[in-house]
Amino acid sequence: MTVQDAPFETPRASLIGFQTVSLQPGENRVISFRVQPEQLHVFKEDGSAVNAGGRHLFHVGGVSPGSRGEQLTGTKLLTATLDRN
Repeated sequence: MTVQDAPFETPRASLIGFQTVSLQPGENRVISFRVQPEQLHVFKEDGSAVNAGGRHLFHVGGVSPGSRGEQLTGTKLLTATLDRN
């Protein structure tokens, strides 16, 4: 998960869950998992957990967010957006 438009600095990305799924070439499958509200919190420098608000981007795929991961693996992430303003 990446948080945009937060009123303070947030990590580039945070892992909030994962699920291993095996697919054959060309195979598609619908995958779902629940995200609890507390999983959307981020931690400030003082260690306190806060609701960052703003836009949350959820990245799904076999690589970390960012162009470098895509360059190294050829894998492109899928991204969904949640606006919490």
